[in-house]
Amino acid sequence: MNQLLDAKLAAEVETVARDLTDRLADDTVLAAGIGACARQTRFHREFAWRDLSLAQGSTGQALAFFTVADAFNVPAYAEKGHRALRTAASSLSLHDVTLFGGASGFSAVAALSAGQGNYRRLRQQLDTILPPAILARAAAGADFDLVNGLAGWIATLHDSERARDDIIVRATELLAPAAKLRQLRIPASRLEEQQRVLAPHGYLDCGLSHGLPGLVAALAISAPLSDAALEALGYATDWLARQIVETTHGPSWPRFVLLDENGDLAGPGTLNRPGWCYGDPGVARAMWLAGTVLDRADYRDLAMKSLSTALANVDQLTSPTFCHGLAGLLMTTFVFASDTGQPALVTATADLVRRLLRHYDPNSLLGFRDHEVGGDAVDNPGWLCGTAGIATVLATICAYDRPQWTRLVLLD
Repeated sequence: MNQLLDAKLAAEVETVARDLTDRLADDTVLAAGIGACARQTRFHREFAWRDLSLAQGSTGQALAFFTVADAFNVPAYAEKGHRALRTAASSLSLHDVTLFGGASGFSAVAALSAGQGNYRRLRQQLDTILPPAILARAAAGADFDLVNGLAGWIATLHDSERARDDIIVRATELLAPAAKLRQLRIPASRLEEQQRVLAPHGYLDCGLSHGLPGLVAALAISAPLSDAALEALGYATDWLARQIVETTHGPSWPRFVLLDENGDLAGPGTLNRPGWCYGDPGVARAMWLAGTVLDRADYRDLAMKSLSTALANVDQLTSPTFCHGLAGLLMTTFVFASDTGQPALVTATADLVRRLLRHYDPNSLLGFRDHEVGGDAVDNPGWLCGTAGIATVLATICAYDRPQWTRLVLLD
């Protein structure tokens, strides 16, 4: 029985989730959505459709189909998931081994779909060839974040313990107190022009998707940890806790911490909307996970307070999607409500469902439209910033389930 949604709301959620999935399952509608997104978005490189991609491709579609199939017991959706995985597999390459764009994400979704079909041989092959490729990238100085680097690999390598342990050692080195987070600092020379306006000398990223909180969360979900990894996790979490900015609604994290002309940490940058990618929900979850592993009630308390800040600022979210919109805040609030059982969070979860459903437009191409930074409305069929991700979240909430896919976004 769903303890979050009353019967009427649960029925509405199921109806919408299945409608979204039916649209994505229609090849003509999906092709139209891919074309519309290419025309409408201002971020053509980020939202180019790539079959292998979890964020914006067939791998993400498969995750949505399998999740909805499980939630509502619809075998036809599971078959669509298999088909999407086969499409993604046709582009499988070790050229890109990132979580959201490449082979790591594909491997993770194939593993998650094991209950929907037998991918044992494929998974055995991936478990053989993927970890060495990942380790080679890490040794060559790969990015540290969830989307493109170490944090994402830690989240997906739980079935390959040796490779995961090697990646954790690398993460531990980055976060060790003696390293002073220097390798996580992004100089101005690596920033785009509009970013340099906000951070003339560079910054240290404080978002879950591309910043320090991603490594914090990734280490936390990998417990038990070595003494060195625990020390690094404690140092990084303590540093993150000290970056809090007090606002009228409560504690909030900046989007980044600025660097000065010498490359030293100078102070907080701008605050951000309460999104999963950059904002209080994602950082709060990292803080909660770390506080649990480190047995620090103060970290968990700070996480709860900053989640409350996010909920108080929900009107700042204009998009319904996962990455920077309501679906991400909804899923984050759901896992907190599940962990704590707090009535206020249970109520907030249901309220966020209603708020999300108000964005549903049955007359639109895909049921929902992403609202990008700058305000452009985009028909996006993708997972991270599109309809597939919304369908995944709605099905999960309706099923009142803690699925394994939340590990891929560092919520569990």
